[in-house]
Amino acid sequence: MSETNPVFKFDITIPCPICGCPLYKKVARRFDGGRLVCCKQCGHVYLNPIPDEAILRSYRDSSVYNPSNVDKWCTDPTGSYYYCLEFVKKNGGFTGKRVLDIGCGLGRFLFECREEGALVFGIDRDKENCRVAKLNYGLDIIPKSIEQVIQEGIFSTIRFDYIFCFEVIEHVKKPAELLRAAYEWLSPQGLLFLSTPNFSIYKKMKSASPFLKCYPQHIHYFTSDVLRGLLEKCGFEVLVMDYRGFFTPKQIKAIVFMHNNIIRKIWENISKINIFYKLKDVLLESITPGSSWSESLEGQDIVCIARKK
Repeated sequence: MSETNPVFKFDITIPCPICGCPLYKKVARRFDGGRLVCCKQCGHVYLNPIPDEAILRSYRDSSVYNPSNVDKWCTDPTGSYYYCLEFVKKNGGFTGKRVLDIGCGLGRFLFECREEGALVFGIDRDKENCRVAKLNYGLDIIPKSIEQVIQEGIFSTIRFDYIFCFEVIEHVKKPAELLRAAYEWLSPQGLLFLSTPNFSIYKKMKSASPFLKCYPQHIHYFTSDVLRGLLEKCGFEVLVMDYRGFFTPKQIKAIVFMHNNIIRKIWENISKINIFYKLKDVLLESITPGSSWSESLEGQDIVCIARKK
């Protein structure tokens, strides 16, 4: 692929945002031409170069929350939101606790925390999300980016028992800055709950991976090892490193198989025939190639719980 792209200035590269090393190896290209690289020192995968702020903003603005999806995320027992809610309920509960949700979207998760007795605070850079959170749940969300909140010292005198940060760290240019701020804002022994897409899936799915086919607003692509190292570097004690939103090996094989252009075109034609569409799972099972992969589930998201020392 040509190194000429109106979005990415490939003559300008950046050192690793995690460890600062300028050396990297190329990993893959995204659908929009973005180049993913892997740091030769710490192994972090990130977008290099990063588009300018105006383009990143346009990516974020094009990503709209569907309220029905948010409800599903909160109630899905295989998802990150439900996992973290249940963890707190079983380990001290929310009553009387001060909670911060960074990048809280429409406020659905904060609503659940408040229903359980927490005093809740939220940040979201999207003013429309903040408006909807006020309308639907009576929540007063701070309409600012995490960078603005840090710069303005908004929480300099407040400490939280729990901070939640779902699917945010992959969007910020300086992940360590986010984690150091969360550490500062936590009470002693306070807990950080963090989730982010699991880039380890790429090793199995390669060009069929959703990391390459969508989500242009993502800058960072974490594995659990890199995320653990970064959290520890920022002072946290990692208590839990788990995975949620599972692919089965069979699903991964089917996605990889259907990514083939020839197979996809054939399927587009035969799927119009009702009997073939109804038998699609049987067909995929019979024609997808075998694999030596482990038959364990593969989590789409990393979920981490870390404690302030």
